Amino acid sequence: MNKSNIKRSGNRNLKIIAATSMTIFSLASVFVATIAWFTSVRNYDQSSTNFEVKSVSGVLNKITFHKLEKFDQANSYSDIKFYFNKTAVGTLTYDWNTNSFKSQDNTNVELDYYNYLDHECPLLMLIELYEEINYENDKKTVSITLNTDLDDQKFMGTRENNVPKYDLSKNIIKSGTVTRDSEEFEVNYYGLSNVTKFFTIQFDEDSYETFNENDYFEVTHLDEQKSFVTINNSSDTSSFSNTVNLLTTNQNVKYIAVIIDYYPDAIEYIYSTYLGDSTLEDTYDNYLYFVCDWSMEVR
Repeated sequence: MNKSNIKRSGNRNLKIIAATSMTIFSLASVFVATIAWFTSVRNYDQSSTNFEVKSVSGVLNKITFHKLEKFDQANSYSDIKFYFNKTAVGTLTYDWNTNSFKSQDNTNVELDYYNYLDHECPLLMLIELYEEINYENDKKTVSITLNTDLDDQKFMGTRENNVPKYDLSKNIIKSGTVTRDSEEFEVNYYGLSNVTKFFTIQFDEDSYETFNENDYFEVTHLDEQKSFVTINNSSDTSSFSNTVNLLTTNQNVKYIAVIIDYYPDAIEYIYSTYLGDSTLEDTYDNYLYFVCDWSMEVR
């Protein structure tokens, strides 16, 4: 399938920028799934003055990660039909007896490379709760929140008077070594929260059976985007929040699918901000690397 045939808005500017700099702007990111990603709140017995912790399980049971296998062409992102492989590429299972993850199979999970002709690189994270939460009976909601330690307004593409507010030597999460084109390079990693967007779909046990009955996990109509970054193309401005409420549901729920993908508007904004920057073009050779910088709370 030729992904470049999909019609996309906003590509013209990025193509012009790429042609001007005589390069293809590429991104690489690494998802490192660790215990620090996920925290859950246990239930407390408020009938006693000591607020004793109950000997019961929390809501989170297991998280699996699924790679994109293929997708159907469409005129807009919200109409694309994605097919995710049902075989997990990473698994985290939580043990509430020990308050720790008891299995962490292949926890190095990556987003695919991004370039201006290949925007669609989503990863499916499937969250399984211990049991179906019945809102009417339990009077209990389920929420998912993302948090990053990056301060508010620290979006790396922020501009002041049409010039970058932050030098690329700032806001570096960590440094490391990568192999690219058979060569080894020292690189700096920035927060993945700068360049990602999120979508959620919730299922009760019955609707999950339908979701799980085909050869792939099929997902479409992703039109309620959440992100740390807000881009206003009409005013050419950006903003950043270090907290994202992915989901608060008052419906029956047993499974929650979180789709994580690159946010092209944010990427184009960053690239435009640093167009002509010697660090980006000469030192980095127009490659930017990102690492997961957020924690996720499921409660």
